[in-house]
Amino acid sequence: MKKLVCVLTLSLALGLSVGTTLMAPEGASLVAAASGDETPGDAGSTGSGDETPGDAGTTGTGNSGEAVTPTTMAAKVETGTKEVTADNGAKVEVSIETVAEKDVNTVKSFYNAPAAQQKTKVEAYIKSAGSTYKLPENQEIKSVNVLAAVEINATIPAGAKSVIVPIPVQGLNKDKNYVVLHLKDDGTWEALAATVDGDALNVEFTSFSPVVIAEVELQKAGTDDGDDGDSDSEDSQNPASPKTGETLPLAGGMAVICLAGAYVCAKRVKTNR
Repeated sequence: MKKLVCVLTLSLALGLSVGTTLMAPEGASLVAAASGDETPGDAGSTGSGDETPGDAGTTGTGNSGEAVTPTTMAAKVETGTKEVTADNGAKVEVSIETVAEKDVNTVKSFYNAPAAQQKTKVEAYIKSAGSTYKLPENQEIKSVNVLAAVEINATIPAGAKSVIVPIPVQGLNKDKNYVVLHLKDDGTWEALAATVDGDALNVEFTSFSPVVIAEVELQKAGTDDGDDGDSDSEDSQNPASPKTGETLPLAGGMAVICLAGAYVCAKRVKTNR
């Protein structure tokens, strides 16, 4: 009878040992699993301590990997000179050019800012004195996508107060919302209303200097774009199954205990002989 018990115990121990070895990740040993030592992570895992490079799209405009210069900032705008009419009927020659060197750093500080910061700044500029851009009723800004930055030069004629300038921009959509951010002479920004007219944005100016052209995505005021609640709900309904490696310490410990029991039992049988 004792021999039978020992044989069964030994069989169970061997079965657990083999099962644990098969369950262990490649390169992990039974001893390591039983002792609870962690198996070194895969070289590509975040556990290696190497930081994953951020997405280039999160730095504002999505000019992925391309150096930001006055030329690249104006890439989506048709530069050149055109004649427009001031509000008093006088003719005005307006030039649309790349951002002047003296203003490049100021414009780039906004152009290269992370998307979240761009959104916050636009919300502040809308409230600044002189801004003509108004949010639709019960709407708020969801996101800002900067399209271009250029310099607009002209002289307001005597007796005129403003000039409407058509700015040709690639990829405009009349169903979308646009804002033109104007860097004033005093270094502050204002948000100007922009109306889509074919392939151009019509913008009314009372002075001229660099502008940043942006598409604004709107949403209903008070909308919460976070999805934390949904993910928590899904997690609670679908609890994660334990990973294979998490069962190793328990299975390995049982295998060691059974092996020890088999050894003691075998010793007793030998002594009884």
